[in-house]
Amino acid sequence: MEIKVNSCKNCIFRDSDFDPDCVGEDTYDTCSLLRHRNEEYFIAAYNSWDEKEALKTILPNCPLLKENIIVSYGN
Repeated sequence: MEIKVNSCKNCIFRDSDFDPDCVGEDTYDTCSLLRHRNEEYFIAAYNSWDEKEALKTILPNCPLLKENIIVSYGN
């Protein structure tokens, strides 16, 4: 299986945290792949009903821009 990523919006490594009680930007997105590498992993903070613009980009330090990532099951 191959997964093509063209922005943070459709990346499998994007983590979204939603706070329904928040006033203003209620969603906070981070990159789990960069977090595990101890690199800057913040993607965007935005209102959940208006995510279109916030996630059109790819982080400049995205590992997918520089290398292929192979994920496999192992024991």
